[in-house]
Amino acid sequence: MKRPLAYITAAWSGDDCENAELAAKYCRTVYKAGFSPICPTLYLPLILNDAIPEEHKDGCLLYTSDAADDL
Repeated sequence: MKRPLAYITAAWSGDDCENAELAAKYCRTVYKAGFSPICPTLYLPLILNDAIPEEHKDGCLLYTSDAADDL
């Protein structure tokens, strides 16, 4: 069965480990509800450097994706 996509966003301030755990928990809940979660706050910090203006801009565009079926 193809699962509809769900775009997940979470607050990202303070403790990075705590934020990642909370975002992962949101994704797990959405997965259990029958969706495929897409959560840029979990993966973009691993590949983009916010200190580089071009990468920061690219990250902001990816965070506001229109690709998900549900927001």
